[in-house]
Amino acid sequence: MVMEFDTKKIEKIRDGEFKRLVGLKAHGDTNGNFIVNGKRLVLMGADYFMAEVLKILKEYVGPTGGGILYNIGVEAGKEYFKAHHVEGESVEDTIGKFFGFLMYSGYSKITFDGEKIIVPSSPTADMWSKNIGEKTKTCYYLSGLFAGFLSELFKKQLDVREVKCMAAGHDRCEFEIFE
Repeated sequence: MVMEFDTKKIEKIRDGEFKRLVGLKAHGDTNGNFIVNGKRLVLMGADYFMAEVLKILKEYVGPTGGGILYNIGVEAGKEYFKAHHVEGESVEDTIGKFFGFLMYSGYSKITFDGEKIIVPSSPTADMWSKNIGEKTKTCYYLSGLFAGFLSELFKKQLDVREVKCMAAGHDRCEFEIFE
């Protein structure tokens, strides 16, 4: 599926959102809460979170473990969109801010050319490669995040599939969008 966007605008918005997020007040409290700009967040180490969750799911439910993470990501992507979308905002602004948030969350400078979403560094794929080593695609949750977010943005059901993965031996993770 090919979409037309001002990719330079998306990248500019992404970088601006990343800088805004880095500048927010972030702190922990004595009750174990991590607060960023007045909202409670959960921080998990990449080395023991998503890659390890995928490993455990595969052990318990087999190959469908990735599908479970994908569907969780879809719902999270939809919820992120609903919580952060500003009515009247351009598609480029909306996508750029989402990519800025993901960059703030550890996913490098994500780009989107209207056909493919490129992720130069995925913490899940990186940690899978370092700790588990099996050559396979791993970014099911991120695929789902993209699918849920973009489905809400474009008001139609979209599927996002990882076609290249660092954990499978590629130099980056790459995702395609399907109707």
